[in-house]
Amino acid sequence: MTRLFMRMALGVFIAIVLSIVIASQVTRHNLEDGLVRIFPKIFLGVNKLVDQRLSSVPQEKLFDELRQIKSDFPFPIDLLPPDHEAIPESVKRDLATRKLSGTNTDTSLTFYSSLLKDQYVLVCGPLPKIWQPTVTIRIIGLGLFSFVLLSLTLILGYPLGKRLRHLERVTEKFGKGQLDERVSISGKDGVDQLAGRFNQMADRIQLLLESQSNMLGAVSHELRTALSRIRFKLELLPSPAETIDQDNPITPIERDLDALTRLIDDLLLYHRVDTDESVVFDELEAQSFIKSVIETYKSENDPKIEIKMLADLSESIKLRGNSTFLRLALFNLLANGVRYALSRLHVNLQESEGNLFIIIENDGPPIPEEKWDLIFKPFFRLDTSRSRETGGTGLGLTIVKKVAEMHCGQVYVAQSDLGSTRFKLIIPCS
Repeated sequence: MTRLFMRMALGVFIAIVLSIVIASQVTRHNLEDGLVRIFPKIFLGVNKLVDQRLSSVPQEKLFDELRQIKSDFPFPIDLLPPDHEAIPESVKRDLATRKLSGTNTDTSLTFYSSLLKDQYVLVCGPLPKIWQPTVTIRIIGLGLFSFVLLSLTLILGYPLGKRLRHLERVTEKFGKGQLDERVSISGKDGVDQLAGRFNQMADRIQLLLESQSNMLGAVSHELRTALSRIRFKLELLPSPAETIDQDNPITPIERDLDALTRLIDDLLLYHRVDTDESVVFDELEAQSFIKSVIETYKSENDPKIEIKMLADLSESIKLRGNSTFLRLALFNLLANGVRYALSRLHVNLQESEGNLFIIIENDGPPIPEEKWDLIFKPFFRLDTSRSRETGGTGLGLTIVKKVAEMHCGQVYVAQSDLGSTRFKLIIPCS
């Protein structure tokens, strides 16, 4: 990791240096090219203007007028004799052929031209260049400062980012149910304080969940024991003579005991689905697995309605899931569909975009659309009277939703072509 970091820093440094060099050279070339093209035109205009003003001035007042002209220009100008020593020899040769001449140094430009019928030489300059060597030095210095600042940011920020990523990973695992995950603490700065608060919260949440699980198990055990005793005592009661089943006073009590037993079983199943961390996922043949679940449901419950499976997918489509929990979810959907069906129940299998769609619909009364999202909440029931004939515990569809989320899928409700409500269980294919 250290070598990778050093390589990244070196790469950033090289990129900055190359960018500075290329940018400075391109800028310098453009500026100098512009000066070479524009300044001679400006100087020719200055030469013509000065020549017009001085040509009408007497010789004895020539330099007085020149001083006045100098004060009107923002750059230096001067008049020199053609053979003056300050004029370079190369310039003298150019002036002899009546050419515009000039000198170019690293810091300035100077232009020369004949004036007053070659009696004098007009000197314009030195004119400072816009691009000075100090500009390059400043840009390079700015680049080096930026590199140092970037390096310090990376050096100081990398450990912080690494620790924050570790905290993020632990938080994500904890949120997925790995309750033993904790953040390692190595100091006392702000990140470590945050990690400490997270660990305290995680400890408390884990303790509360364990307490809840232990309490649920203990309560369930005590309730089962009490229900078993009641059943045993009911068996010992003498049966009323010559009564049909509906008139037997013991029958309603037995139905209530059955309802309580189902409620306890569903509560334990819901808790297991919600908290089980040791779920094993296997590769399942989708069509054959669902067909076997339907046949098992038929054999165990002997429904009085027709259950038909329609498969519009290849035999090779496979699921990666937990067979126990998937079977439980399908059983609950089938039981819910059978409970409200009039004469038939259809189970359609479809595959689309890497997902298996398990569609269960019947010909019974539809669920009101405003209650589609509510039916997956714990203990919500459409049957508010809690009829013994049609009512469940209110946890079946909640368990289906938990199983779907466990398999990274989803379940939702839609309108059925049979006039009822359609349940769609979506599970990713393997």
